[in-house]
Amino acid sequence: MAHSETIEFYSDNDTYLFWNMDDVPVPVDTDLGSVSSNIERALFLMGFEGSLTIIVDCKKLKYTEEELWNAGHISYLPFSAKAYREGLVHPPVHMSYYMLLMAEDTGPMHANVAVITNSKSEPDSELHRVMHCLKSRGHNVLLVEPPSDDVDLFSVDSLFNNSRLLGGGKPISKKELTSDDRRRVYSWELKEDEDEDDDVSNLSSTKMLDFSEPVRNIKGDRTIIFWDAMGCPFPLSFSPDLIYEKIKSLLLEKGFSDNIIIWAYVDKYLGDKTWDSRIYFLPGGNESSRRIRMVNDMYLLSWDSPLRSHKGTLILVSDHFLCDPHYNELFGNMRHRYYNLILRVPNSRAIRKISDEWLRPLLGIVGKHFYNDSYFFWNMDDFPVPVDTDLGSVSSNIERALFLMGFEGPLTILNCKKLKYTEEELFNAGDILYLPFSAEAYGDVHPPVHMSYYMLLMVEDTGPMHANVALITNIKSEPDSELDRVMHCLKIRGHNVLVVEPPPDDVDLFSVDSLFNNSRLLGGGKPKSKQELTSDDRRRVYSWELTDDEDEDDDDDVSNLSSTKMLDFSEPVRNIKGDRTIIFWDAMDCPFPLSLSPDLIYEKIKSLILERGGFSDNIIIWAYVDKYLGDKTWDSRIYFLSGGYEASRRNRMINDMYLLSRDAPLRSHKGTLILVSDHFLCDPHYKKLFESMKYRSYDLILAVPRAIRKISDSPDEWLRSILLKIGRVPSEHSNTSEIPDE
Repeated sequence: MAHSETIEFYSDNDTYLFWNMDDVPVPVDTDLGSVSSNIERALFLMGFEGSLTIIVDCKKLKYTEEELWNAGHISYLPFSAKAYREGLVHPPVHMSYYMLLMAEDTGPMHANVAVITNSKSEPDSELHRVMHCLKSRGHNVLLVEPPSDDVDLFSVDSLFNNSRLLGGGKPISKKELTSDDRRRVYSWELKEDEDEDDDVSNLSSTKMLDFSEPVRNIKGDRTIIFWDAMGCPFPLSFSPDLIYEKIKSLLLEKGFSDNIIIWAYVDKYLGDKTWDSRIYFLPGGNESSRRIRMVNDMYLLSWDSPLRSHKGTLILVSDHFLCDPHYNELFGNMRHRYYNLILRVPNSRAIRKISDEWLRPLLGIVGKHFYNDSYFFWNMDDFPVPVDTDLGSVSSNIERALFLMGFEGPLTILNCKKLKYTEEELFNAGDILYLPFSAEAYGDVHPPVHMSYYMLLMVEDTGPMHANVALITNIKSEPDSELDRVMHCLKIRGHNVLVVEPPPDDVDLFSVDSLFNNSRLLGGGKPKSKQELTSDDRRRVYSWELTDDEDEDDDDDVSNLSSTKMLDFSEPVRNIKGDRTIIFWDAMDCPFPLSLSPDLIYEKIKSLILERGGFSDNIIIWAYVDKYLGDKTWDSRIYFLSGGYEASRRNRMINDMYLLSRDAPLRSHKGTLILVSDHFLCDPHYKKLFESMKYRSYDLILAVPRAIRKISDSPDEWLRSILLKIGRVPSEHSNTSEIPDE
């Protein structure tokens, strides 16, 4: 279809407009609010009648977030602008990733995507490729291209005249709508089949699966590999079929699914596929381009061929994720698509030491078995490196001491709080990472996220085998701290937890002997490496073998949720099944009326939520107070947990959300997570942590108690005012709903 041909168009689906203000800035002396209104009006004239969200991406933002929002509910990508303006560093995540993420997050209806871009200047860019990927998956994609002359793009007429649908055609609003126009098309109507059996009929064909079309024929259990073949080249003497067979042979030796598919990324297109194996070579360009394409393709794959009830492992082989906190997090988010994750770094210390074979050490296989990963958490503020001591030697001593204690798997050392080293110095000293984000991005401001959260997050990212956790801490001085609680939570869930306690005198902690002598396993015992390994020692125990039951999640089972046991996450909470409504309530920010008993509180909340409609009646409430209230003496499924002061409660609430989603995943069921708290909405770090629960398939609602403090304290009016606006059907939207200040 010719680009200039006019076509009648109508859609009432949501529209996301992505706008790079660096490339297409607002003209001088032009009001941003009028530009926003003109965009909305022009889209309406083209037939886009659903709600509009404008999303700005630029390296240097000249507006405040408040100015953007007030001008027309414009959002800034990808994180809180304030945190990055302070560091004057723009996050390196590509806009194309957020296009995929936002389009997928819009629920069962296909969102429209509009992009203000000069696509003619970059016809082979990743942005251009992703736009075509969205189009092939059923999304309407609108291009708004700046005129070649000095005409103002942002008038209604110019926006209308310089827009076209990807694939051709200038849209104009339909005058008369048919019943088919008014009927919403749901995403599942566009699916071709169900994920019941393995079907790899076309995966060995001569077609190069490059994600330009949906990849829907990968079914059943699977092992997926994304391989940066420029950072870790295959031996030139190996054919594609031989590469595939060698990798497959090693993975099958250790019990992975034999449904193995490999995507390998090179710098440029290598030509048509002439081999039979399920290995696909895709062009990725330079280092940064390959990395963003690999992330985008992971998300496209999980979108096209979701795991559903099957088991899947995702192996990433790349140099360029581990030390980049942004991309490492994006890869880690794939666990929310139910993949077990394994990251292999070709130049890491664990691999460089082994040179006799190319493939076996790279895939983490030493001798005849895998070793579990170990994560060593170290707060350098509290336990600094001694003066005149080389950081590299400290890293080597830690590795050697752990080896003597029997921790023989790949080691990652993680440092927290204010940083006196550069990230490059940390990594060169021994693959040490800085938590939680890039130190440069935050300048002198340390993000307030607690280390205990990252402990939970990192060990969950280690795939089906339970990672080991080691940390330097003076646990005796804080026996009731959140860090202590989370360590015990990890231990009860099958992780080995090693505590390294500083000696009481002036002895150097960081010698091999001192580290060895001052370490103990949580729960007691000083570990020492076994001299002779049995077959049971060599066999890896997978996470699913540690569950108490089959946990198929077929039916609701709340048999012990109404008992007198206070479910405080000190043990796995595995008996919550089926559809559910989960509430985390800060009872210090929003106290319950003293006249209401726990049973009455629960019944009133349940009654109001069910009155709104669209919520499961399988309702469980965790309420957080400042200190322990005693044993549970009521029947209802409401649990009062001690959280301490404001910051401590917030840390615990986030940690407990992650423990719950790990213990009792939603799988194929529907779930709504309601958070009632004052202390998330205005904190970009914690708000983001809460919003990331959407990747655990929850619909999210954030209620802010301070918005209703002027309302009477009558029990019925008090509660109704908080839950009044919670009325949407959770399955129709997956973005976070907020009850804002009034």
